[in-house]
Amino acid sequence: MVNLIQKHRNTKAGAIIKCVLFLLIFFLLMMISGPFGAAFHAPYDKLFYGVYGVIAGYFSVWLIMRVEDKPLSSIGMKWDKHTWWRFSVGMLIGLLIFVPMIGIMLMFTPLSLTYNPTFFSFNTFLLYLPILPLALGEELCFRSYPQVKLNSTYGIWISQIVMAILFGAYHMLMGWNVLVAFTGPAVWSFVFGLAAIKHGGIAVSTGIHFFINVLQSIVGTKGGKTGLWKLDYLPGTTKPMMDNTDHIGLLLHALLLIGALVLTARYAKSLRQTVKTEK
Repeated sequence: MVNLIQKHRNTKAGAIIKCVLFLLIFFLLMMISGPFGAAFHAPYDKLFYGVYGVIAGYFSVWLIMRVEDKPLSSIGMKWDKHTWWRFSVGMLIGLLIFVPMIGIMLMFTPLSLTYNPTFFSFNTFLLYLPILPLALGEELCFRSYPQVKLNSTYGIWISQIVMAILFGAYHMLMGWNVLVAFTGPAVWSFVFGLAAIKHGGIAVSTGIHFFINVLQSIVGTKGGKTGLWKLDYLPGTTKPMMDNTDHIGLLLHALLLIGALVLTARYAKSLRQTVKTEK
């Protein structure tokens, strides 16, 4: 493997080899964690997987950058005084995307929100603790080294499409069905990926990812009893009305995808114009 990497060190094939190696290392480390996480009861199992995922992700990045013989800062992996600000910008972007989407669902479908009086409790707080490390772990895996490497070697479109497919496939491995994985996480991957590429690091993308997951939990779109509200159908809702609700949800994610693609195209165009100006 080392000889193969050295042989293709500065080639396009080498970029693929190193990305595959990075992902293999990360997934192997996550597979090893399975029995250890199973020893914890909910919600501590998710917290364990989240913290372990961050450690595994950071170790995988550190290891592959040793192979590259480059500092972590070369792919935007650095902490500075603006990191929390960029993370907060990401949270704001997540809020601005999520609120219109849930608002449209409530306006044009038989869904309603019911206040959950048991929300403000220590047990609920524990259920929200894993959200940040879980989001950060996924951003380390998908939006750090592999996204940067594919973007610098093949361009933004290839990096966006490949990472979206991998992100959807990853969620399938986590037990999601194909439709949900590729109309949910795979679509959001284009948003996260563009944020990471444009801002030169994962602070903004992690902020978006984290806050979207928090907001989904708060309004009950993830099910369970962890939300400030419970999202459910109104009494008397028929099967055709439920099917129509699913269609509207798919339409909103299609619009999100179109928006992300348009912004990606505009960003790619701005990069080309910058290159022409410098010449």
